[in-house]
Amino acid sequence: PKHKIGTDVYYKILRYTVLPWLKATYPDNNYVWQQDGAPSHTSNKVQKFCEENMANFWPKDFWPPSSPDLNPWIFSGGASLSRGPMPPL
Repeated sequence: PKHKIGTDVYYKILRYTVLPWLKATYPDNNYVWQQDGAPSHTSNKVQKFCEENMANFWPKDFWPPSSPDLNPWIFSGGASLSRGPMPPL
């Protein structure tokens, strides 16, 4: 990428875009919010916000670093965000 997304920008994206979308799309909190190890994702500000506002948040110490085999979302679910929520399994 040409530009890095810093903590403050990422925080605003989470607060004003992602969280309202999650609440509208998953009113029963039937989701898990997991991030990778990007500095803006692991910052104290973002971790605290996610812990306080995301119903099922996996904090930075919960997931293994850089493990595509253990993170299939990148290859499947992530691509579907532009199309809306995935149907229940």
